[in-house]
Amino acid sequence: MLHTHKCYINLAITRTCIRQPFTISYMLKFICMLIAREGSVRNAYLTLTEEERQH
Repeated sequence: MLHTHKCYINLAITRTCIRQPFTISYMLKFICMLIAREGSVRNAYLTLTEEERQH
């Protein structure tokens, strides 16, 4: 039981490592898209900080 669990964790870590470059490139594309619309990003950031202050 413990051995199969360990194998499953290793598999999950390996999958994450394989997918990571794709995830990073996807995140960079998303960030570039946000920077292209900088005004809306600033508004979203202000809204986020206001919400954080309320909590």
